[in-house]
Amino acid sequence: MAASNTGSEAEEQEFHGDSEDKLSQQGESSSSPEDSKDIRLVYLHPKGTEPPSASSDFDKHSDIWISIKEAKIDQYRYSALSYVWGKGDDAVPSEPITVESNSSKTIKITPSLNAALSNFRGPQTKVLWIDALCINQTNAEEKSVQVGRMANIYRKASDVIIWLGNSTPASDSAMNFIQDISVRELDSLAKDSEKGDLWRALAELMRRPWFSRRWIIQEVAFARNAELWCGSLAVSWAQFAEAVTLFESKIDEINTLFRALRDREENNNKWERRFAEYVVPAAFLLGTVAIRALSRGMIKIPPLIATNGAKSMQSDIIRGAKYYWQRQFPIGQVRGVGAHSLVTNLDRIIRKKGVSNGDLDRLCSTETLLSLLPTFEVTEPRDVVFAITSLAKDPQRIVPDYRKSVAQVCKEVIEDAVLESGSLNIICRPWAPDISLPLWITRVSQYPFQKTDDIYLRSHADPLIGPPDRCPYKASGANSRASVVFAGGQYQYVLKAKGLYIEQLVKFDSVAVDGIIPSSWCGSGSGSDNFTSSDFKDEYVKDMYWRTLIGNRDEQGNLPPSWMRRACEELYRGSSTLDTVTLLRIPLKGETENEISALTRVFLRRVQAVTWNRKMVKLEDGSFGLVPDKTMPAITLRVFNETRPPAANYFRHR
Repeated sequence: MAASNTGSEAEEQEFHGDSEDKLSQQGESSSSPEDSKDIRLVYLHPKGTEPPSASSDFDKHSDIWISIKEAKIDQYRYSALSYVWGKGDDAVPSEPITVESNSSKTIKITPSLNAALSNFRGPQTKVLWIDALCINQTNAEEKSVQVGRMANIYRKASDVIIWLGNSTPASDSAMNFIQDISVRELDSLAKDSEKGDLWRALAELMRRPWFSRRWIIQEVAFARNAELWCGSLAVSWAQFAEAVTLFESKIDEINTLFRALRDREENNNKWERRFAEYVVPAAFLLGTVAIRALSRGMIKIPPLIATNGAKSMQSDIIRGAKYYWQRQFPIGQVRGVGAHSLVTNLDRIIRKKGVSNGDLDRLCSTETLLSLLPTFEVTEPRDVVFAITSLAKDPQRIVPDYRKSVAQVCKEVIEDAVLESGSLNIICRPWAPDISLPLWITRVSQYPFQKTDDIYLRSHADPLIGPPDRCPYKASGANSRASVVFAGGQYQYVLKAKGLYIEQLVKFDSVAVDGIIPSSWCGSGSGSDNFTSSDFKDEYVKDMYWRTLIGNRDEQGNLPPSWMRRACEELYRGSSTLDTVTLLRIPLKGETENEISALTRVFLRRVQAVTWNRKMVKLEDGSFGLVPDKTMPAITLRVFNETRPPAANYFRHR
């Protein structure tokens, strides 16, 4: 799939390691493409043919054979193949194919690539660009050069063939269903219980491994024409993108549809129903409390139990928690799925001027791209950056160079983002690979949505700074430009920036664990660190409270409409606790007697995005704030280079 996805380096070592002659067949060049504007192209030969020097056991009907030649990128018509290399055993080259040069030789490729070549092998020779066979990834210098050319390679290709993998009955259903989804039929399709299996099949198709890889972003963005293939069935990228967009617009109704179907199935088995209604939620809530207490040292496990059973007990609790969340959201949160992220953000990333020549406008900075596309995976950590640099407004600001360390690449990203934006917002954004890095680099493991058994569920609150194109708050203030200085060596850096004292914390309340706002937040607490009724004496404080719950912004980053205060008041009537997850499970107004309005859902989703696993605090000046769950009592809040709070992942309203 990706020119620098090194998850299958063994495949490259086998091809390039014993083929340093560069397959100098007639018409081929023995020079490396890194020395010119040439590229390598793969010639996939038809079924029923065999290489001139084939061995006696070669089966021309089933065995694959190819030739690899160098060519000028502007002089040949070719298709670019986009696919997944694989993970674990699937990434190990195990499938033999024959490469014809002066003589035939056998190399091994990954099962995924073998399946793609088998599928596209037809009666005519196909000319393809395939990263695993056209780039020597064991050569860091060539790899750096070729990665810099990938945008041009995909832009010049006559078409981009997206290979999702072999088909299943469910994938066939999804591929056919995509062509039936339309604006006109959407409402009825989202409520039709007979279509439940088709929606589930589409959700499963959207979770295919191809959609999780980072390199696909530029492969689709630069494509003149892109087609998705799953087995023998294909749909255009435009058809798929429209289906995903319509699916997302009806996700609440479709999740409700699946819960109803599941509940009807469970009603036929009383023991399964009781387990689902009582045992799983109780185990999840108790387990969550136990895990948090263990992680903070609040309780201890005896050494014998800790040695023999703690890991097993915790894994059982986690499995129960996953099952519980999957019951709440059978399809998961579409926002975290790579397919949805790709479809949603492509128009924000580029604007195509024409299909025939592949010209386009790049619309985003590197920081914006890193913020919009955090969930896409890489095997090589540096590819978190290198896979999107060609999409940036100024692609020459950060040039792929695999001779640099990961920390060195991250340092360049921070410097570029601060210079471009004039703020330190980049240090609050989760974008970096989840490896050992300096603390000023926020890892993608802090992204709001994390994958759990192939579905995405909320794990963290959203960064309060908002997206780069509409930041409600800045980590460096509205009236000042930030700057940074780095100290240290090539592999470890210390970031230095100016800071500003804000306030001392005087009250430090509980964490809003997984979307449940504690009753103490609204004044029902009794401890010295809790909010009490005395903290909510006047209307101004009550107004400050609901605004704090939503970060004083709506989902678009604008000042909140006045109806949000009314929504907050109505939700708190008769209850001192705000359980956002349970409330969002209530059907939409008009569907049942127990109903909730669409506007209330908007408010609840915003509360989740702002408060999830954060703590509420009170400062010396009487203002309220939100801080990360690991913030300790008696802390003094400071914000980098701040001239006007709030900022970063701390929010204050006064």
